[in-house]
Amino acid sequence: MTTTSSNPERTPPLKKLNFAFPFRKAAEDQNKPPKDFTDPQEFLGLLHKEFHGAYAVSREWLWHGGIHVTATGAGSSLDLSHGVRCMADGAIVAWRLNKTYLANDLPADGEVPAFQAQYSSGFALVRHIMEFPASNSLTFYSLYMHLQDLASYDADQTQLRPSYWTKWFRVASGANDKPNPSASGMSAPPEHTGLQVSASKSGGRIIGILPRGAEFSLTKREGNWGQIEAIHASALVPPRVGSFIEADAAVGGWINLERNGDTHVITPFTPDAALDRVVVPVAPIPVKAGDFIGHIGRFDSITDRNAARMVHLEFFSGSEIQMFIEESRRWLVENAAKLAKWKQLGLSATPTILRIDTGTKLYASPNWEGRDAPTTDVIQSHSLAELAKGPEGPVIETNRGSDGKRMRWWKVPSADARRREISGWIREGNFAGGRVSREFAQKWVDFEVLDALHDPAHTIFASTEQWADYASGADVPAVGGINKLSPLMQVVFRQLFETNDGNQAANDLAVASQDKWTALRASRLIVRHESEWANPEKWDQLITAIEKTTGPTVTLNAEWERIQKLVWWEEVGAQLRGFPSRTFSTSILSPWLEISGQVVPVLANFYLRRIFSRSP
Repeated sequence: MTTTSSNPERTPPLKKLNFAFPFRKAAEDQNKPPKDFTDPQEFLGLLHKEFHGAYAVSREWLWHGGIHVTATGAGSSLDLSHGVRCMADGAIVAWRLNKTYLANDLPADGEVPAFQAQYSSGFALVRHIMEFPASNSLTFYSLYMHLQDLASYDADQTQLRPSYWTKWFRVASGANDKPNPSASGMSAPPEHTGLQVSASKSGGRIIGILPRGAEFSLTKREGNWGQIEAIHASALVPPRVGSFIEADAAVGGWINLERNGDTHVITPFTPDAALDRVVVPVAPIPVKAGDFIGHIGRFDSITDRNAARMVHLEFFSGSEIQMFIEESRRWLVENAAKLAKWKQLGLSATPTILRIDTGTKLYASPNWEGRDAPTTDVIQSHSLAELAKGPEGPVIETNRGSDGKRMRWWKVPSADARRREISGWIREGNFAGGRVSREFAQKWVDFEVLDALHDPAHTIFASTEQWADYASGADVPAVGGINKLSPLMQVVFRQLFETNDGNQAANDLAVASQDKWTALRASRLIVRHESEWANPEKWDQLITAIEKTTGPTVTLNAEWERIQKLVWWEEVGAQLRGFPSRTFSTSILSPWLEISGQVVPVLANFYLRRIFSRSP
């Protein structure tokens, strides 16, 4: 978090940070374009199709810090053909592109045939900066994991390719520039035919000729002209036959890439040196919310031996998240009612979120409770802008209430104690039926930072051995009860299930994402936990515990091999300044969280995961 003093009278407006959903809706038919999501609840409904890969506990009773979108699950209702989109304005700071998918070769097992389980270790990492108030900033990241390999793009030339990939160029056969003849009239040999390198964009002095097949990279591109960064294959030919030229003379020179409308003088390609390795660019590459990041890639199941395509998505940040939230809330306590303070930041002074507490009665109609009014058993927060789009609201009071104000009434959905769907009307303030309030998004309404000890092997249990007992169905008292969970997961459980007796706590956590109200509450939990993308040695403990029950298996060995290929944290941290050196992580920005005054269509029940650095 940045904290620098400034003159409050000269505080510049905050820079707007735009957000976007990672996918558009699938087109209704081939003749219609895909549409953007506007209702996060609609996206939430699609995520319920994902049996595996939910936040924050997997079906295997392990910590999971992001969400999965698969081609056969939520992806069946999404526009996958146009790929994954960047979720917020920022800059790409790292990526990995597989030349071809990696694979686990699984031998035949009885009647089960041999299977090659392909998977992608490719990813893109984007850095973002959020600010509120002035001089209080949070750096966070979005991760797009298991992206499509290069071979798949080569097989389908119609697919858009990510613009951030390392790009080299090869002089193509359509390039026909030749060196001038020597003083004696000797012509250049055919192998010296290629593309001119000029001293300036306008042409000017010819530095030399890059022969056909030469490979080079650019520092920048301006229109049809590109400035040469380096020559990677072949050598520059002198501009006149028999003359001399320095080997690096082309560096800084300019080359016309599409001269005379001929688009075949060069061929772009991704060099092998940039494949199957973590790439951290010298300068981060700017990207906007909604920009194309890549297509979902292969991630075949080792256990089920079936082909699958998916992407893992998450947000994360450094340990300053706690201080950032506290400073935001502190500013609101001191300045929420001061219009001038909001104006200095370029923000509206009007609250934008409607919060409805548990135990709130939902009236049959505005100002009329009706008979047997249902009572909420969940905490909800709605964007007032989204509620206003509803077909039945708002209704503005014609007479002043007991507080002397004319307030709006909103019809809202909710759930009762048995998780049955209910709906009804509430007054947006001073409501006799319960606690309803208008809140500022910058308050981080109902967000909780949770920090306690957890199993280093990423199980939700207090120890890996207790996880193995539960997973194997061991005859152990209260094997899946709350007291068997790690201290951290006990806290998580109580946040999600306040009145649950905890006898089946492990199972309840594993299926929590299937209840949208529980998933919504989980989305407000910022859980401090080690990242799964670092320190692969931690999984050794888990595999050892499994082998005590099953013995070594082909499946376990394949899972271990895959884990070693998926991690990337240490490689990024070694090259990216300011990246957390240790990896303790967390949760989400809630649906339609409004940051800095604008509505942010972050996934409903999509989980902003923040990684905390911690001293060794």
